[in-house]
Order: sequence, then C-alpha cells, then structure tokens
Amino acid sequence: MAPMLTWGAWRAQAKAQLPPPTESFAGKTVLITGAKGVVCSEVARILIRLGVGTLVLAVRGIPEGPEGEPALEALLGPSADRSGTRVLVWPLDLLSFDSVKALAARATKELPRLDVVLNGAARSSRDRQLTKEGWEYVHHQGVMVNHLAPALLTLLLLPLLKKTADEHNTTTVAAEIASLGSRMSRSAMPTPPATPATDGTTAYLSAVNAKGDWVSRHQMYGITKLLFCHFLHELAAQLQAPNVQFHSADFGVCKVQKGVNETFKSALPMMYLLGREPEMCANVVVNSCIAHEGAKQSFYVDYDAIGLPDFMADESGVRLQKVVWQETKAVLLKVSPKAYDQVLPKAGASNAVSTEKQDNAGKAEAEVAGGALEESSTGVTA
Repeated sequence: MAPMLTWGAWRAQAKAQLPPPTESFAGKTVLITGAKGVVCSEVARILIRLGVGTLVLAVRGIPEGPEGEPALEALLGPSADRSGTRVLVWPLDLLSFDSVKALAARATKELPRLDVVLNGAARSSRDRQLTKEGWEYVHHQGVMVNHLAPALLTLLLLPLLKKTADEHNTTTVAAEIASLGSRMSRSAMPTPPATPATDGTTAYLSAVNAKGDWVSRHQMYGITKLLFCHFLHELAAQLQAPNVQFHSADFGVCKVQKGVNETFKSALPMMYLLGREPEMCANVVVNSCIAHEGAKQSFYVDYDAIGLPDFMADESGVRLQKVVWQETKAVLLKVSPKAYDQVLPKAGASNAVSTEKQDNAGKAEAEVAGGALEESSTGVTA
C-alpha cells in the first residue's frame, strides 16, 4: 500500500539523492513520447549513457533527418556524445488517433525489436479537442493526451513488445509517469457505477469530460493521469504475457517543467520547496523502464515498488478501474478494431474455435453448448 501523501513525505522525497541507474540498455530499443519535456529529455540522455541501441523519440516539432539535428543537439547534446546510439525522430501528435496508429504501424514495420515504450507525454490544458477518428466526441485535450492516445499506442505496440520478449528471451516494459498527487484529484472525479456498462456506452468518460468545464487545470490533469494509470494496471491483469511488464513511476515534484510552471503559477513556491532536480526525476523514470523480476505490474515511488496506492486499491478504485477499462475499450475499438487482439480473443474468433470443438463432439451436443455460450456471453466484461 502506498504511503500517505503529506508535505513531509514530499519534502523527504525532494531531498532524497538517488544513485543513477547502472543497468545496461545495450542492444535494446526504447520508444519515448514526450521527449521534448525537461524530465523525458533527461531520460533520453541517461539511456544514451547506458548504451541504448536504438532510441525512438516520438515527438512533435522536430524534423526527421539532418534538418532536425540542431534541435536534437539542443535536446540531447552533441552528436559525438550519442555516437553509439541510433536516434530516430518520428512525428507523433497525441491529439490525433490517426497519428498514433501511423506511429504504431511504422514501429511494427521498421523496428526489429522494441524493449520499452515509455508514455512520457502529458498535458495539463483544459481546452477541448474534436476527434473524429471512429468516435465523434469532443475530448478535453488532457483526456486525449494523458489517457486515450497512450492507451491506444500501448495496445498497438503490444505485438512488438511480445515478439521481442519471445524472440530474444527477455522481458519488455510498457511504462508511464504517474503521481501520488492524483489522490488530491480523486474527490473531483465522478463516482464510478457499481458495474461497468457492457453495451458500448461511455457514460463515465463523458462525465469526466464534463468535469473539465469547471474543475481546475491541476485537478483535470490528475484525473486524466489517473485514468491511464488504472487502464495500464488493468491491462497488466488482462494480458496473458508474463514476459511483458507494466510500470508506473512517481518521481515526486520536479522544480522545472515546461508548461507546468506557466499553468500553475500560484504553485511555484510549493514546487520549488518540494521539488527535486530533473535528473533525480529522470532516474526514477529510467528505473521504471527496467524489467524487475516478479513485477508484472508495479507502481514505483523513487526506486521502491509500493503496490497500488490506497486510493486506487480501495473499493471505489477497483470499480473505477473496471469502468475505465470497459469504456476505454468501447472507444478504442471504434478507432482501431484490432487494438485489443493481443489482450482478449475477438468474439468471432472465440466462437469459431468453440464451434470447431463442438462439431467434433457431435451436432446435438454442439447445439446445447452453443446455446449456453450465447446465454453466458451477455454477462462477460472484457
């Protein structure tokens, strides 16, 4: 269970000096979103020092090829310092499902392996974004960037993560940056229903969207980050792949974060009092990119795996996780019908396998079993 969130705990975390990670990433491929940010750019530099073979920066605003070299030098340092790493810059707009799908398709086609996907991008804006790729609904940008888009990206990269794990006899990782600070946003979230809807409706996510019209930016940020954290941990529970791990990392409060300081001007004194240097924050994130024995799903505070925080593991949190999983599934299947193929077999495929087995057992028995299957399927939540 997570430690209680107190000013003293935050201050102690800010003062903690973490030794830099030493785990080698030689020969591995890591894909990072949000690499233009203060923390994730530092993560990229640490991975280069640890010998990562291929580093994919999925970002906006940096051209591919030689044209992007000046921006890369500003971000990662001189090219000579990264001579042992193949750095790729691929465009990604997390406000577009099409862009997410294009990136995942490119990774599947062009990357021989993928050892880590780090969902590091985040947005604290309350502005709305109209998305029309399969679900014509107005999302707050935080819902898109902090939850729906990384959820889709993680699902679409699962085949490559699993393939890498199987072919190279290794364990791959899908990681995200989370925060115990989401506890303070939980009270602003709609109350989750007792059971998730199974008819494809998205009433809870719609209610979260509506919250964005009146809650503060930092509350909306915490809410949307919590949605994805719940999604990722439910994905870990649903996926039958012991060689793929799912990690959430809380690095505390960072003193300097682009966009955040401008958004939370009133919180600047607290951020500097309770904040830590970006390099310390990045150390925590890099640690979450490392596979740890027996840790299929973990929530890390600094280098410590704490289990699910209490506000995620209580009764309301458990209900919320199931609702977020089911409604996110309803959204993303309309965007990408094959997105969940790695998690659960499609109904059609399941029925086809069931029918084949039943035919072998005899026509009469098949009719009985088929009727039972049809009746029971109405109550299944996946």
